[in-house]
Amino acid sequence: SITSQNKQKRRGKVKSKLLAVSPTLNIMAELMFGMVQTKKKKETDAKLRQTKATEWNYQGRIDQDVAYLERKEKATQEQKIKEAQRVTKAHLKDITQEEDGLAKMRKAQHTRDQQWKETGRNQIKQNTNFDMARSLFGSGASGGAR
Repeated sequence: SITSQNKQKRRGKVKSKLLAVSPTLNIMAELMFGMVQTKKKKETDAKLRQTKATEWNYQGRIDQDVAYLERKEKATQEQKIKEAQRVTKAHLKDITQEEDGLAKMRKAQHTRDQQWKETGRNQIKQNTNFDMARSLFGSGASGGAR
């Protein structure tokens, strides 16, 4: 049949025309494929960024956050320890300490040493008023005969 032959000829002509233009079509097809891939990659990256942003800005109930509960428990323990230290210091101020034997002995030695130092200071003051001539020659006004 003539029509089927004509159809085959036309297909052959179209094929030959496509083959002649195929290098540019091939390049265009590759560019289109690359553009589609780039678009898909951008969409994927945008979705990933959005997911990370929602993770970081999580607005869940704070009493269900494990890290928060651990920090709260540790802070509570530290506050209890500090309060115990404050109470202990306050109670230690009320304690009076009695002198034991060693403390009494040290206090007596200290008192004795302080008196000895005071005697030495007083002796220096008395020595400044000492008159050598009067002690050698006596208190009389008559010259040197005894």
